[in-house]
Amino acid sequence: MGSYIINIQLARIDEQFWEILPAHRKIINDLLVEGVIEMYAISEDRSQGWMVIHAIDEDQARDIVDNLPIRHYFTYDLNALFILNNSVSLWPKVHLN
Repeated sequence: MGSYIINIQLARIDEQFWEILPAHRKIINDLLVEGVIEMYAISEDRSQGWMVIHAIDEDQARDIVDNLPIRHYFTYDLNALFILNNSVSLWPKVHLN
């Protein structure tokens, strides 16, 4: 399993974007819970964004991005990561009995 950072360049946002955004956010949240997406961020001016995705390979990472509901509103670059450190990964995992 590899990690990939996706650099997103958002296009102009129209009214239809706002209509499909709830479906997009649901998918993003589901993928965050599943651990497929580790991080998702959009800049304050809504011109760019970033995602870290865990996938078997680059093709699977691209499939995840290409199937997002707002896909036609952005272009992106994908880069494989060698190292990915964050403070959350240092926290102990919670296991419910």
